[in-house]
Amino acid sequence: MQLLPVNNDNCVVFMFRKDFFLHKKNEWLGDVHISNPVSYRLLGLYCFILFLTFIIFLFFAHYTNREKSQGSIIPEKGIININSNDNGFIKDIFISNGSHIKKGEPLFSISKEKNAEQYGNTNQYINKQLEKQKQLLVKTIADKRSFLDTQKKMKTDYINEIKNDKIEIKNQLLITQRQSLKMKSILSNMQKLKSKGYVSNLEIQQQENLFLENEKQMKSLKRQLIENTMKLNEQEDFLNKINNEYKMEENKINQDIFEIEKNMAINKNDEQNIYFAKEDGIVSSLLFEKGQSIKIGDTVIAVIPENSKFVVQLFVPSNSIGFIKPGNNVVLRYQAYPYQKFGVQHGKVKEISKSITSAKQITDITGNPSNDPYYKIIVEPEKQFIDTYGEQKKLISGMIVDADIMLEKRNIFEWIFEPMFGLKNKYLN
Repeated sequence: MQLLPVNNDNCVVFMFRKDFFLHKKNEWLGDVHISNPVSYRLLGLYCFILFLTFIIFLFFAHYTNREKSQGSIIPEKGIININSNDNGFIKDIFISNGSHIKKGEPLFSISKEKNAEQYGNTNQYINKQLEKQKQLLVKTIADKRSFLDTQKKMKTDYINEIKNDKIEIKNQLLITQRQSLKMKSILSNMQKLKSKGYVSNLEIQQQENLFLENEKQMKSLKRQLIENTMKLNEQEDFLNKINNEYKMEENKINQDIFEIEKNMAINKNDEQNIYFAKEDGIVSSLLFEKGQSIKIGDTVIAVIPENSKFVVQLFVPSNSIGFIKPGNNVVLRYQAYPYQKFGVQHGKVKEISKSITSAKQITDITGNPSNDPYYKIIVEPEKQFIDTYGEQKKLISGMIVDADIMLEKRNIFEWIFEPMFGLKNKYLN
């Protein structure tokens, strides 16, 4: 190592090496850095992790196949259509849209009035004449009832007198019987005393006469009691007879009144026909207004049965029905409430039809022309309403629904290699 001299007051001092000055001389060229390449082990580890992630994704990630369909909301118990059986016009409507109705409640009436020059409204004229006949018969029944009541009162009073006489006769008979027993006992004692000379034959004869007279009176009372009983039975039979005769006459008159009322009902039915609710429910739609003309077969009112849930009716082509089964999850999107804003609803397959629905039936139900047969599927929504701006809106019959029916769930590996599995099964079989 060589030290350079430093002149300090004519003194030479060696403080730095020569290499130091050479280095300082070339400093303007900058520092030299050698770049080492990335480790091949680190790169291999990174590739392995990517491969492992891909394998895990293939074997553990799943994809659910789905079948798209379209349908509508319907009541679970169906819709009851009230159709007209007459030609005429709507005379009265007793309900409104959304009304709750009970079985047997009148819904509307259809007028079928006919007119004649001589009598005006023919139906009303006939009804008036029938009503007069009915009132006459009702008055006849009332008169006969009044006469019967008078007869019954007289007979009842007479029967009560006979019963009172019967009671009196029985009391007298009882007294006579007791007297007879006493007289018989006295006569027996007198005969015993006669043997001792205490009683004469005359006294015994007198006592015997009294006893016989009492026996005669007792027999007479018994005869009166029998006659009284016969008279009582006769009067009671007569009372029952007039009662039965009145009932027979009343039944006959009531039958005549029934026939008149039946004719009045038929005539009224010819004038107007009132339609009644077949069961409890809610009026879904009212298709006619008061005064409108109507024909036979026209649907006037559609009724949703009471406590009927709403379900979704879907139609699926036959080539997609194989993997659909009850319990499959279904994603529902109501066209009236865009799913982008209000989200989707969920449901489950409840029922699958056992037979196909013809193309004509599909056209009649959906209103869209169809050439292929379909299977009908019923889906039960999880909720009977949809949340809109914090308010629960009930589902409405007829709303159009787009649906995704969730089918089989497989991992990605099976979906990728499904063609290979199919070829394998084909050739092995």
